[in-house]
Amino acid sequence: MLDVSQANELKLTFRQALRDKGLARELLAVARRRDLLSPTAPWGKKTLKNLKLGMDPRNGDDFHKVLKAGGFQVSDDASDILSSPQFTVVTEETKFDLRAVSIGEVGFNKGATLEQFYDRVKVWGLKKLPLEAGPQLRRQYKGQPDGEHLLVATKPIKDSDGNYKLFVVGRRGSKLCLDTYPVKPGQVLSSVCRFVFWR
Repeated sequence: MLDVSQANELKLTFRQALRDKGLARELLAVARRRDLLSPTAPWGKKTLKNLKLGMDPRNGDDFHKVLKAGGFQVSDDASDILSSPQFTVVTEETKFDLRAVSIGEVGFNKGATLEQFYDRVKVWGLKKLPLEAGPQLRRQYKGQPDGEHLLVATKPIKDSDGNYKLFVVGRRGSKLCLDTYPVKPGQVLSSVCRFVFWR
């Protein structure tokens, strides 16, 4: 517990930091090194999966063919997104450590907008994935538990009707599925929505 003089000194330091951006950055770096700004991650130290991107297929149409040939279910909405000119793939082979976290697990018990959620998880160093992560995760995550459905944290992509969507990777019984989830600007998403990020 701080005594009065220590508390006053701390207040003065923070007032100075508000006027001095260099000092503010230094204080922030010290806090991070001492884990003062790193609350315990909701997922602990567990990595959901190591995902490889930047491999074949090299476009959305080929992804659709490969997934269908592999016995995966691809919804009409997911097919629509894969055929969009906005869908892109990573140009070089890259590995991503995936972490899964729900909106409620980061403190939004009544839900949050996508923007609020994406901003909150930055505290734990979580980042959005490239669009290719949707179909590649479906292809590589064959051991997904039954009943699990994961939204892939990417920038929303427009479908042919102009609606924004995210990819969803799910399993229903023996069926491994690639689907989509609609996200409107300002829409409050349920606290149980679970997303995959990379870190």
